[in-house]
Amino acid sequence: QRSSPVTQTGLPATKVTMAAVLCNPFGQHVPNGQDGTGMSLGPSTLLESRSSCRSGAAPAGRPPSDFELKDRRWQEQQKPQPPRAVMQPGAAFESVAVAAAAAAGPPSAWSQPRAVSGNAFEYDCTNSIMLEREHALLARYGRCNPPPEALRPSVRRPPNIGSDAAADAGVPVGFVLRPMALPSTKGDAASDVPLVDWGAEDGAIIRCRRCKAYINPFVRWDRDGRRWACSLCDFPQEALASYHCAVDEQRRRFDENQRPELCRGIVDHVATGEYMFRPPQAPTYLFALDVSSAAVASGFLEAAVASIRSVVESGRMQGGDRARVGVVTFDSKVHFYSFGRGGSAQKIIMSDLEDMFVPVHPDRLFVNVSDERAALLELLDALPGACSSAADGGSRLSLRAAARGATLALQSSGGKLLLFTAAAEHDSGALGGGATAAAASVAGAGAAAVTAVRALARPGASSAEARGLEDLAADLAKALVSAELFVAPQQADGAGLSLLAPLALQTGGGIWYYPRFSAPEDRVRMQSELLRTVARPIAWEAELRLRVSCGWHIAGVHGSCAEKRQDYFLVPNCHAEQALKVNLAQDPSTGSQASRDEGSPLVLQAALLYTSSAGQRLVRVLTWATVTTPYPTTVMRSVDVPAALSLMAGGPRDDPAASRELIRERCRRLLQSRAAEGCEVSQLLPLYLFGLLKSPALQTSQVNADQRTFDLAQLTSCAPDHLATQCIPTLVALHGRMLDALSADGSLHTAPVPTERLSLTVRSLAQDGIYLLNSGKALLLWVGQHVDGALLESAFSGAAQAEDAVGEQLVCADAAAAVLAIAIERARAERGATVAELPLKVLRPGGMGENEFLCALIEDPTYGLQMSCAEFVYELRFSAGPARRR
Repeated sequence: QRSSPVTQTGLPATKVTMAAVLCNPFGQHVPNGQDGTGMSLGPSTLLESRSSCRSGAAPAGRPPSDFELKDRRWQEQQKPQPPRAVMQPGAAFESVAVAAAAAAGPPSAWSQPRAVSGNAFEYDCTNSIMLEREHALLARYGRCNPPPEALRPSVRRPPNIGSDAAADAGVPVGFVLRPMALPSTKGDAASDVPLVDWGAEDGAIIRCRRCKAYINPFVRWDRDGRRWACSLCDFPQEALASYHCAVDEQRRRFDENQRPELCRGIVDHVATGEYMFRPPQAPTYLFALDVSSAAVASGFLEAAVASIRSVVESGRMQGGDRARVGVVTFDSKVHFYSFGRGGSAQKIIMSDLEDMFVPVHPDRLFVNVSDERAALLELLDALPGACSSAADGGSRLSLRAAARGATLALQSSGGKLLLFTAAAEHDSGALGGGATAAAASVAGAGAAAVTAVRALARPGASSAEARGLEDLAADLAKALVSAELFVAPQQADGAGLSLLAPLALQTGGGIWYYPRFSAPEDRVRMQSELLRTVARPIAWEAELRLRVSCGWHIAGVHGSCAEKRQDYFLVPNCHAEQALKVNLAQDPSTGSQASRDEGSPLVLQAALLYTSSAGQRLVRVLTWATVTTPYPTTVMRSVDVPAALSLMAGGPRDDPAASRELIRERCRRLLQSRAAEGCEVSQLLPLYLFGLLKSPALQTSQVNADQRTFDLAQLTSCAPDHLATQCIPTLVALHGRMLDALSADGSLHTAPVPTERLSLTVRSLAQDGIYLLNSGKALLLWVGQHVDGALLESAFSGAAQAEDAVGEQLVCADAAAAVLAIAIERARAERGATVAELPLKVLRPGGMGENEFLCALIEDPTYGLQMSCAEFVYELRFSAGPARRR
């Protein structure tokens, strides 16, 4: 060899370069650019090279390898972690969190709450660094995924198939699906969804040839952009010639941003003829009214007719000028009303209830709202007077026959059945013949009544009545008819609603409950809820199909729908407030080896085939993707607490005891999991579950069957954030700011509205205070016995007794009244509710309704659960159960 220049170390530069290569196993050789012989390294450079080798740092000029990234992550975990900010969940349950922490021991770290807005992904990466390729995938998935209002997962980083994280996860893996709910503040929510019309190009929607999944932003393209692999089943296939496009070095199409189906996780496809078994139908509403003596005497019939009239005159019904409306009445017989051209309605009485049929052509039972509104309003005006003079006092109410006749009338068009009844629970034959013995058996409240109702109403029961209800609900769903129940029993200790509930819960409908109906108070609420029912965005004639990546399957769905297969459901009227809770489970037998690797993607897709209110047949496709992880701690840190709470709240509808035990077992598993220690989920989720166990929907005593059925229906169909408010209400004190405003000569600027939340316990109350509690169902204003008289007179506009005031009577005559009014309006604005949807109830100590307020103070023992939150957490953490995970 020729001689090489000597460096400062006394060695030839060639040997120094070899030494650097030995110290640097990654083999990066950087010439000095001067003599071309190699890199001249001094003693300090050698030390830096050795330190960079030990630290796992990659040389400049190329991305780090997997070995380097794993070594870097291990070194990050060895570093002492900085103290993290303590979460402030709100003073309303701050003491609950402190009590839970005291029972469970000092947590290692309190994580800062993560506010996920829009399509953003936010992860806590303090203790673990994501692999760079996973981070790139997550960033792209976050840009394309649908908004959380439409699809909200319970775990944003689910476990790998077959990994230890799957066994250590103490929360269910799934998502809350609300396909018609979008973050839109104005107009129709559908305006925010891009529309793709394939008829202009090829005439057929591009789908996977194997699993029939729709094309989405997460499919993978080959180098020339001619072939693509399905994101769910990995099946490679040729793209249509008209759909070819060049791709960049990351295999992303150049026209990706110009095609909504390739850059948006939610999109509407215009359906072709192969998606229709009949032409799209006009939105059809059929009102079935109870005209029995009980409905007339209580004022229920008059209130229902007035509500229907106001809705028709408002012009806000979905469908606009295309909407059709019909009316059916029933007592001991069923009455149809046939509309002639330009004439008044003709009444047709059906007395044969055993063999129900429609006496005229179904089209003659409905009128167009815009063309024949006068005939419809004339009929509504005549109903109360005609029915009051000819009220049938018989005990047999042909409600089931009326529902059967309505099903036949709507069979050819589908639509919405709105059933109004004030049937007393003890009426013999309230559902038609045969229910007398069952109704009598539930005359007493308590566990025995619940058991009797469950035996009658649950699917698969042996009684003829149960089979009749199930068959009727199934016929409604097959006809694509959704039932909305407006029930106003005169007694509050029966089970009539429990028997009727399947008609709504298995057809995509809802339940509206008015116990001890009072026309002056409940009339406004009924009118508001009816308008809300017909004015919200609705997907008509809807069918839902769920798909998920290989290695996973749909384990169960909770919500108002009819299941035809494990992944195929009928949702006749899917509205904007409807939520379906979907549970996922691993199926290793169908997963490939790639799905078991770290960082493998998980993709799920929901396709809703429906008819819009404008008469267009569409397919709404929601596709969500994420990256799995084998680390249990990462899984726990990615849990969305409200969404996980929604999945945990879903349980057996007909067995509250089994639901309570299931929730307790899930909470015990979570508290005893090592992976969840120090995570947000282990500190907040047990508190929400504690409040859920105190809900009337899960009680086996002290709550009548009708009230429990209504609360359970609301609980299983509401949005995650609304459910969280119901589990942990908010309590604020208003009297301090109101007194400040009263003494400030009406200057509202010196007395802002209080936002500090108090602990949910009676120890937070004082007899000289005014407190506002938001339970998610109503605003409860508790006024102490010794409140200052001047404050009462100022806030309630001179009312002598505070309980005589209602929300509409609050007059902002001065700053004290303004503080109260602003606090009430702010509570309603947070939920987006109206006065009727979130009414104000003013309560006094010892007065009627105070029990509802005291039961909402969940930190104290209540009839729902006779223990405090600290006792609950301590019992589950240290009680006998699954062993603590290591």
